[in-house]
Amino acid sequence: MTHASRPVRAAASAASLVWFFAATTGCEKPAAAPAFTPPPFEVNVATIAAVDRPWTPTYLAQTAASRAVELRARVRGVIVERAFQEGRLVKTGDVLFRIDPRPYQAALDAAKARVAEAEARLEETQRAVARKRQLFEGDAIPKKELDDAVTDEALASAQLSTRRAELAQAELDLEFTTVTAPFDGKIGKALVEPGSMVDTNMNSLLVELSRVDPLYVSFHVSEREILETEAALASGELALEGDIEHLRVAIELVDGTRYEHEGLVNFRSVEVDPATGTAEVRAEVPNPDERLRPGQFVRVRGLGWTRKAALAVPQRAVMLNGATAMVYVVGADDTVEPRSVTVSRWQESDWLVRSGLQSGERIVLDGLMKIRPGGKVKPIEAGPNSGAPNSGDSGSGDSGSGDSGSGDSGSGDSNTGGSSSKSPRSGSPEAGGSDPAGGERGAAPASGGDGAREANGASQGSADAEQSKPDAGSGKRAE
Repeated sequence: MTHASRPVRAAASAASLVWFFAATTGCEKPAAAPAFTPPPFEVNVATIAAVDRPWTPTYLAQTAASRAVELRARVRGVIVERAFQEGRLVKTGDVLFRIDPRPYQAALDAAKARVAEAEARLEETQRAVARKRQLFEGDAIPKKELDDAVTDEALASAQLSTRRAELAQAELDLEFTTVTAPFDGKIGKALVEPGSMVDTNMNSLLVELSRVDPLYVSFHVSEREILETEAALASGELALEGDIEHLRVAIELVDGTRYEHEGLVNFRSVEVDPATGTAEVRAEVPNPDERLRPGQFVRVRGLGWTRKAALAVPQRAVMLNGATAMVYVVGADDTVEPRSVTVSRWQESDWLVRSGLQSGERIVLDGLMKIRPGGKVKPIEAGPNSGAPNSGDSGSGDSGSGDSGSGDSGSGDSNTGGSSSKSPRSGSPEAGGSDPAGGERGAAPASGGDGAREANGASQGSADAEQSKPDAGSGKRAE
């Protein structure tokens, strides 16, 4: 071996050693960062209990006079007097209008004269019949003369009856020149004034009179609700105090105040209006102080109804998607699972549940956007059948997990807990409507709240792991 080849071999050995250490160092991997597991966040829950609950069906109604008439002229003539103040209370028999009576007084006098004439004529024929009957009995006249006299008497009697009928009509016509109130009530606006010509045809309407104590309140009930109520009464699900033919109702004014007098239902329509699918129901309400007026819009609330062993869920806990409804149920191990339920109707701040839940189960009231099916939560009991809105709903579920300052806590949570569950009039299963927002909110938990924060935490852990690789390699190379 020459001296020239020794440096070459030494360099090759050194290169092989460097390659070995480099390969050995490259095979080692840094330890992976532990996966980020967010702690269970707090949610308000309510325990559902089957209890007897007062049921107060509510309807939009309109008041109407219990008796209303149009007072019209029954004779032709000129109005000479209006004897009332418009809008005031009038009593039975009060004079309202006077029509010029002079032509009718003259007609009455003429009728009396004709009656007197007919009476005199009848008396004359009666005397003639008496004389001729005596003569006929003495064979002084033929029977035909007696028969003619009897016929004249009958004609005179009929003529007297006609004249007396004409006299009665003349008396009525004179009486009709004075228009009086047929009952106690409120008088409306006068439609004619003194000097106006009225008749019994097109120009006969004088004024309207309405009885406002008692007052009628009319509302309409859908055919579906009628069938549901009858079935619930038959099955015992509903109970009613008193007689169904005389239901009690409470009246609520447009400003939200309750009218002090209760009413009684006195009429239920025997048919359903095919145009609206509803039947009319009418109640009679005392109105001694005339606080209610005809034509006024009010709310009618049925009284005396009780739902037996009813399950109620706060509205904010229900997510609506078209004709379906869903709640989140918390299990014994604090695991959350979605549950489809069947709701029937609104009652105050709750949905009444027909099926899908059992008494004693816990449901989530808020933080619905942050919940992942199968995930753990930290439940905070809000009380049985808690339907009152939580004043801290928008941030209460997040404050326990340190997220009260995030954008999610102020918007997503409150919107989900309130908006999707508080639109039952148009999107309730009962109404057959839809709530698109409810479906979107039910499908979006993976992108909101803690899901995003968990993804951010995982990404941060991966970044830390990647950042540790060159450090580990540098350490090996340094060694």
